[in-house]
Amino acid sequence: MFPLPLVQTVLTERNGISDVFKYGIYRMAMYQKTDEYNAYRQIIYCYFNIESEKVDDLTDFLKNTLDEIEDIVDEDYRGFNGNGKNFEPDYLIDILSDYGSKNKEFRDKAIEFHKLRQAKSTLGMTYSIEDIIIVYHKYGKMEGEPLVSVKIDIMFDYYNRRNSKKEYDMVLLALYMGIKSIVGNKDFAATTAEMIKCRMIGVKSPSLLQEVLKKNKAVKYFYDTYTTRWKYDKAMNDLLKYKFISSELSYGRRTYISCKLSYEELEESASKDFVDNSVTLQLKRYHAEKRASRERIMEMLQFVINSH
Repeated sequence: MFPLPLVQTVLTERNGISDVFKYGIYRMAMYQKTDEYNAYRQIIYCYFNIESEKVDDLTDFLKNTLDEIEDIVDEDYRGFNGNGKNFEPDYLIDILSDYGSKNKEFRDKAIEFHKLRQAKSTLGMTYSIEDIIIVYHKYGKMEGEPLVSVKIDIMFDYYNRRNSKKEYDMVLLALYMGIKSIVGNKDFAATTAEMIKCRMIGVKSPSLLQEVLKKNKAVKYFYDTYTTRWKYDKAMNDLLKYKFISSELSYGRRTYISCKLSYEELEESASKDFVDNSVTLQLKRYHAEKRASRERIMEMLQFVINSH
């Protein structure tokens, strides 16, 4: 998962898909559970075996910090017991725990490193932890923005073949990401073509569209080029063709779209939603008219009272 504005990088940045992929890895990793003890334990192991290909390189921040802690420099001990067979670094963990209790930044960086190291096993991937951290902090949390959840196999395909992907391929991915930001994990979503086009370029609502287009010429190019009726319809049809989405149809001015349901299932769900919304709209109009009528009567009564 990643914030919607990163969709723009997929379209406009050479390393956009790579940044999105790394940002998603970071977010996923941070959901893992860990504790300070295990974080410090792994950091000590990596620190004393830094030349080994079997361990991860510590981030520059962590390595430099450990270099400055005098009691950590003990190459004979290295966290192993007397016979050198068992890794039992409790003495060193106590030192780091004490240091971390006084230095929140170090503690947070240690846990961050450990979670990203654990995520490698979960994802079955290899990557530079330092690179993942740099990319995430480059963009930040982007609080308040809709989140995009993308199938991992699609992300792997685009990431592994990113150098061979053409402009239109990236437009399809951006369109899919925009749709996913609306549908989320629901069976379907009711939206509009206008909203989908906004989300395709990483904008969360039509009210913000013009402001973004004025500021970013590259984004404006993609919006102006690929939201024309013909090209938009072609892209939507290709999403269906390549199974990015499973079904899409229109009722009135609303677009119903799903990444799970068949056309028959979506039609049934959309029909019910359309009727429910129509009834709700009629009730709202009825109550609005009733309030307006009551207000007019009160105004007339007040006028009569004031006249006497």
